[in-house]
Amino acid sequence: MSAQVVLSVSSSWQRIDAWLAVRVLTTLALLRPPVAADELESVQRALGVQLSV
Repeated sequence: MSAQVVLSVSSSWQRIDAWLAVRVLTTLALLRPPVAADELESVQRALGVQLSV
């Protein structure tokens, strides 16, 4: 995944989190943290597919 895509996605999530923090804090509290890279790789191996670009 390109660095530009990662920054774009990260920036988008920051904007979403900020909006939720102001308007719907209970929903923000329900969001799970991002998956760790090693966990993503493990799932990809188990499924035999690449989930990220």
